[in-house]
Amino acid sequence: MVLNAAQYIRPDMGIVAGAQLLANAVNDALRENRSVVVDLTGMPSISLSYFHTLLLEVAGAWGNDAIKSRVSFKFRSEAQEQIFRRSLEAVLKHRGE
Repeated sequence: MVLNAAQYIRPDMGIVAGAQLLANAVNDALRENRSVVVDLTGMPSISLSYFHTLLLEVAGAWGNDAIKSRVSFKFRSEAQEQIFRRSLEAVLKHRGE
């Protein structure tokens, strides 16, 4: 299952609200699929807070293993991937790992 992250961003909402919408979609998809790919290629820039929100919501619902093995990401740039890795590390540390 592939989710296009750009579809969850709306002009009338903040970026973090978009991350929450995407997290809800990921959580719903994980109920019916073993794995989910989040496609970020349509997102020109993503903040650390966006990734934090997304990862915390999914990990809160499914545990740390879900954000490490069941959810994968397709990045637009190396910079996006670096921001994601920093966020993942912080979220895992926050959650006691």
